[in-house]
Amino acid sequence: AVSLCHRSVIAETADEFTLPDYQPEIRKLYKICAHLLPPSAAISPDGQLCEISGGVEYSVLYSDPEGELCLAPLTAEYSARAAVEPPQGFEGVSLDGAFCTVTASPETVTGRVIGPRRLSIRARLRAEVDAFAQGELIGSLGAQDASDELETLDGSAQALRITTGQSALIPLEDEIAIDSSEVRIVMPEACAFVSEAQASRGSVSLRGEVIVKLLLCRQSGEGAPYICTRRIPFNESIVMDGLTDADEVSAVGYVTELELEVEPGRIAIRAALRLNATAQSNITVPCVADCFSTKRAATPTYTEYSLPASLKCTRANISCGGALTLEELGLSADCSIMDCYAGASCSDTSFDAQKGRLITTGELRYSLLAFSDGEICIKEATVPFRYECDCEAHDLDGDLLCSVAAEVVSTRWRPDGGRIGLDSELALSLRAVVRQRIRAVSSLELGDPLPERRAAYTVCYPCRSDTLWTIAKKYCVSRSELLAKNPDAQTASLSSLQLII
Repeated sequence: AVSLCHRSVIAETADEFTLPDYQPEIRKLYKICAHLLPPSAAISPDGQLCEISGGVEYSVLYSDPEGELCLAPLTAEYSARAAVEPPQGFEGVSLDGAFCTVTASPETVTGRVIGPRRLSIRARLRAEVDAFAQGELIGSLGAQDASDELETLDGSAQALRITTGQSALIPLEDEIAIDSSEVRIVMPEACAFVSEAQASRGSVSLRGEVIVKLLLCRQSGEGAPYICTRRIPFNESIVMDGLTDADEVSAVGYVTELELEVEPGRIAIRAALRLNATAQSNITVPCVADCFSTKRAATPTYTEYSLPASLKCTRANISCGGALTLEELGLSADCSIMDCYAGASCSDTSFDAQKGRLITTGELRYSLLAFSDGEICIKEATVPFRYECDCEAHDLDGDLLCSVAAEVVSTRWRPDGGRIGLDSELALSLRAVVRQRIRAVSSLELGDPLPERRAAYTVCYPCRSDTLWTIAKKYCVSRSELLAKNPDAQTASLSSLQLII
């Protein structure tokens, strides 16, 4: 595959919303959670841009004039563009078979109440965009006559082979048992956690769970809000053309629909899931590293190619978190935590070539819904995280191109004296590509016949940097002829020999 685009683009949205009449008025705004739906991307008809679009679902947590917690679900759309950079030195690059992969995540979401039932929401979203197409190295020595006796030095490079696939919409149903039907769902959350991803027999097998978390209140208003969770398992296969059992796989899941209905003794759950998978591996691409003629003057043209190669493609599940003091959070000693919302962002991914390890760092962003000093409040905090993994293709050299999706799938909090401990389960989907620079012969121009050699033989004293190829090219003789006259050159160090040309 040939890389057409690797960019990080920002999409900013600014929308105003009016709540319906049946929705309580807004007294105080606490928190806005953003849930991104599966983004779509495609190369524009003129081949100059990668166009991205998607939807964002906001969950607005606020209190009404009576002080009750309420939720307003709102939706918006976003779009962005990334420039395509067609690679140089390739031929047969067809945009018809090009495809894009997008990893999107919210960076900041802010809201402002502008009326009893009106509010404005501004969001800054980051999308990591990659576009690929199939292409071939430009390289032709032309139809040369056998009498020219061309000598070629074969070369090769590792090149990326990448395939993508998407599942159909997967319906899921389950329920949460409750002790009373007199409950109200305040804040629902749902995320897809892919725990296993394995390539086998032309398809990717994905296992995992859809994790549904509900913040509930009793209709009577007695008692504090409480949390209910449910993990709904899934097992799905995605058929992908060209997939091999040796491919590394990364995958992400999106909960595109979530319906909840309170019934006697239970909350019925109906959800829809979409899964995206990407598989990577390397193939060996041959090229002509150098060439000359033993009969005619030859002028090769060298071209430098930018050739991507797979470094890592995986998914991981890590535990992380930390502890924060009540003083740092600005909470009183007798506070109580009702819920915790968490998001993750990756700030940097680097490759340690000596250790052969890929290192990703980022931070967890926590929003704690707390009852402190007689009122409900939201307190924000951040905790860093770090993830390392081994890379088998550690000998690749070039620019590192990474795409990382991080999502917090669960968080537990625990009081510990004057501190709050936070333990989070973080799901990572990671792809890393190395953009190598390969130098190869793209064409050869032959000139006049070489002058006949006058000496019966020539003695060459090789230096340390000489190879059999450099000596053969310097004197315009074939390597087979050189070895026939100097059989020791196959086993001994060249710099210790006197070669007869």
